[in-house]
Amino acid sequence: MSTPCIAPLLVVILILPFASPGCAAPNGPAEVRCRTDMQFPTSLSKDLPTAVDSDSPHQPSTRNADRDRVLIGGAILFTGAYGYRAWWKDAGGEFRLINEGGFGENSYAGGIDKLGHLYIGYAGTRLLTRGFEWSGSSHDRALRLSALTVSGIQLAVEVLDGFDRDSGFSIGDAVANIAGTGLGFLLESNPRLDEIFDLRIRYIPSHETRRLGKVDPVDDYSGQTYLLIAKADAFPVFARHKATRYLELALGYGAVGFEPPEPAKRRTFYYGVSINLSRLLDDAVLADGHHRTAQAISHQLFEYIQIPGTTYLSGKNL
Repeated sequence: MSTPCIAPLLVVILILPFASPGCAAPNGPAEVRCRTDMQFPTSLSKDLPTAVDSDSPHQPSTRNADRDRVLIGGAILFTGAYGYRAWWKDAGGEFRLINEGGFGENSYAGGIDKLGHLYIGYAGTRLLTRGFEWSGSSHDRALRLSALTVSGIQLAVEVLDGFDRDSGFSIGDAVANIAGTGLGFLLESNPRLDEIFDLRIRYIPSHETRRLGKVDPVDDYSGQTYLLIAKADAFPVFARHKATRYLELALGYGAVGFEPPEPAKRRTFYYGVSINLSRLLDDAVLADGHHRTAQAISHQLFEYIQIPGTTYLSGKNL
């Protein structure tokens, strides 16, 4: 029942200033995708040991190990501090398991909370991979470290929830956590799938939060919509035409009125189209190749967040 752990996502604060993919506007089908692999600034990369990209345990790097500890320790400490403030002040009861009803009409949040857990596992795994790459690890090693760190933190949160008097260990949350980390691992391991698919969140403050005069994208489940995106520019036949290269297909889910509670509850499956903002910015603003950091930031940001007003969705209530 607790809010999904957001600590792994904070690594983006560390990553984006160093991201410099060096991508130019594509000129043909062979250049459809602008890579978002992180490159090190010259002042940083020249200081890294030559063994930094090796996974060999016989070639450790003290500096890299220190950075790894900072990333892992920082995520754990932040989670502990945030969790104590938000969830565990009344912990100390007997451990218990709970069933929150999944996506059912009588569930805790209509299933949106489960997608929140999945999304945090997915985005946290991918973003923290960028962090471990920044610390000097190869992509494969960074991905393994990230998946273990994120899944470990999320499992620890669920276990502590199990001792909370107002909550409990949710099997559904634990399954969603694992699924999210697995999805992040899958897309990080398969560049072609990563070119095609994104998982994003769109947040528009719900009626109840607006009535109360606050904006709370973490706990306002009614304002959240999760979208699985398929990008047209991943396919040369669509990427070469301006009329289609910015289009995306979107499938989504939202649940209104469950949390915060309102008299009328609605679970909705969405389908529609959206705009590929990172590709649009590449072509319209960042095509000259002189905005590499801005390009990296836009590719990271719009891979996980859907800006309101950039989608056209139809819905079917469940």
